[in-house]
Amino acid sequence: MLVENPIFRECQHFGCYLAVDGEFDCAPIIEAIWSNQKNCYLPALSSVQERLLEFLIYRRNDPLIANRYQILEPEKNTPAMPNKNLDIIFLPLVGFDLQGHRLGMGSGYYDKTFEFILKNPKEKPRLIGLAFADQQVEELPSDPWDVPISGVLTEKDFLIFRDNGQRGQVLTVDPLA
Repeated sequence: MLVENPIFRECQHFGCYLAVDGEFDCAPIIEAIWSNQKNCYLPALSSVQERLLEFLIYRRNDPLIANRYQILEPEKNTPAMPNKNLDIIFLPLVGFDLQGHRLGMGSGYYDKTFEFILKNPKEKPRLIGLAFADQQVEELPSDPWDVPISGVLTEKDFLIFRDNGQRGQVLTVDPLA
């Protein structure tokens, strides 16, 4: 179970998202975060810098507003958590490979927001993609500005790519538990 995994147990601050357009549903993970008295944050378009995300606290029943892409986000009067203080970011994927390369929706928001990780791969937060197992491909191209993910959680497995130097370690968990 995800909540029994040390990666979940040892962390307190989680960035999540609200699924749109057939993305892997993050709602059960959000519920697990709340049930374990941990903090959940949702991405919001930065009002300061173009193509940058800030993560705002999200509590049960908080009001949400649609941004310019019609994606729900917390109201801007909610304080933002500095991105380096988040422990884990769960992000949606269109595709992924076992080398930690990912394909997103193509706008580059996550790459721009977490580009500081390219300079120091051990820097928090740990980026964990959420995808369906059939979204795995043999190999994805990558560019120097692409920020790699640490792992992927699917409906079948928890795949860790970059954790203490190990690659391709597969931990089987129930991602919806």
